[in-house]
Amino acid sequence: MPMQSTQLGLESNSIETDQATLLRVFVEQSPASIAMFDRNMRYLVASRRWLEDYDLVDRDAIGQSHYDLFPDLPLHWKAIHQRCLAGAIERSEEEAITHADSSIDWLKWEVRPWYYPTGAQTGTIGGIMIFADLITQQKERALALQRINAELEASIKARNAELELTVEQLQQEIWERHAALRDRREAEAQLQQQEQLLRSIYDGVSCSIFVVNVLENGEFHYASHNHTSEQLTGYPSADVAGKTATELFGVAEGVAIDQFLSRCVGARTAITEAETLTFDGKSTWVMTTLNPLINAEGRLHRIVGTSFNITDLKQAEAQLKQQAVDLAHALQELKRTQTQMVQSEKMSSLGQLVAGVAHEINNPVNFIYGNLLHANKYLQDLLSLLALYQQYYPNPHAAIQSEIEAIDLEFLLADLPKLLVSMKVGADRIQKIVASLRSFSRLDEAEVKGVDIHEGIDSTLMILHNRLKSKSDYPAIQIVKDYGTLPKIECYAGQLNQVFMNILSNAIDALDEQNQQRSLAEVSAHPSVITIQTRVVGADFVAIQITDNGPGIPDALQTRLFEPFFTTKAVGKGTGMGMSISHQVITERHKGRLTCLSSFGQGATFVIEIPMRQTT
Repeated sequence: MPMQSTQLGLESNSIETDQATLLRVFVEQSPASIAMFDRNMRYLVASRRWLEDYDLVDRDAIGQSHYDLFPDLPLHWKAIHQRCLAGAIERSEEEAITHADSSIDWLKWEVRPWYYPTGAQTGTIGGIMIFADLITQQKERALALQRINAELEASIKARNAELELTVEQLQQEIWERHAALRDRREAEAQLQQQEQLLRSIYDGVSCSIFVVNVLENGEFHYASHNHTSEQLTGYPSADVAGKTATELFGVAEGVAIDQFLSRCVGARTAITEAETLTFDGKSTWVMTTLNPLINAEGRLHRIVGTSFNITDLKQAEAQLKQQAVDLAHALQELKRTQTQMVQSEKMSSLGQLVAGVAHEINNPVNFIYGNLLHANKYLQDLLSLLALYQQYYPNPHAAIQSEIEAIDLEFLLADLPKLLVSMKVGADRIQKIVASLRSFSRLDEAEVKGVDIHEGIDSTLMILHNRLKSKSDYPAIQIVKDYGTLPKIECYAGQLNQVFMNILSNAIDALDEQNQQRSLAEVSAHPSVITIQTRVVGADFVAIQITDNGPGIPDALQTRLFEPFFTTKAVGKGTGMGMSISHQVITERHKGRLTCLSSFGQGATFVIEIPMRQTT
């Protein structure tokens, strides 16, 4: 036995060393910027992205203090480190960092503590982990986009102002020359010059300019548009005169353009909107400003529009948004992977611990159980001998008679066999518990095996027995087993047992919470029940259905049940990973299905469906 224990210890150490090496490789080769520190802020491990981002590739950072490498680190960062070493989790979506050379970088970061998973310091904080991402380029793109938008808006306003000013000057000049007309030829020359100026502006600007007449019946007819508009729409200016938007661009685009023009008429002032239009089958984003023109009678009779092509800006904006979404997904996946790694390590350690405890308990129990048979035989022999003494010596010595009365011999003769029977019942109970522990301790088995699903469920119920039994203020939770006839199922037994544990524990939590809000009479009249059904589905699947008559799950929460880190329990009572990991075990590990059927106030049913045979 000592040789076997030593060998198991060496294998366990080897596994832990391999896991530590894999974890270090995972961090170092991660595309994210990650660093791990001890409690004295010395580097334990850092990703290559971190070393490159902070110019540490050639500085041999591992083992050195972060503060020695960055002596000018602001005090508020040190305060954040200390709070996180005390158990806090802090993050920032956007923070500006000014370097010694006055350059500025933008950073997205998160700092959280890490905990010893095993050993004498299990559960204590060993240091902190920093997740950081330089978002300077994204920030600069966003700022550049803002500047471009501002410049475009200023350019539009300047062009509009220039155009309006030119038109006003022309109108004023024409009016003055008509009022004091002395030389018709000079007036005509002036008018011709002004027209050429307007035409050069109209056709020379890089933005699209169009003129729309507003008829008295409310219809909009194009008057003309400039050279840039001709390139955008594919229509020469002469071809658009007198036509509606629908006649030119089709019903869908025509309706959208008419609605935009109608808003300008309703506002009777300049309006600007960004919209997407389709010309010749090509979608284009434009920023359009409509300027209404009102005649002397006060009627809005014409609208002059200017449009800038902002397709490139919109594409850049869409790319920035997609990058932000991709980064958020990557961070979420990283968090989920990290949590699952920690959870897997915990469950592996738990499986080894439970198996060891079961083994240690089993030896003395077998010793007791075996000796009970001999003790019972010896007792029967002694009782037979005592009966013979009583038969042939009915009148014992006074001292013997006194001792018989003192020890209440008649009671001992009746109670001692019962005592041995109760000891045997207790030993049987311990053997069943040990068998359940051994079955549940398959948590660390990595290979697929053919197992009895019912044995796994029963072992889980045995472990949860203390939570199922009656409490001081309400009776026990009833377990109803409706097992079908199932063959042995190929599965990852330990992982499947953990799924049973998660679902049954959640059901017990829900029933306990419901019972705390009910009177003893209500609980007695409608006791808490968990029903477990198993059956074969089709030719290749088995189904395990676990139903409780608890408070149920609201529809709004059912869609989020299997999301990582989502929990409805109070702080400190759940990690939000139990159902997420269960869903992953069933759907990804076993290629099965895990569904929830529930109506609020009507209990909840979880259905597990897995194939009988696992394919590689």
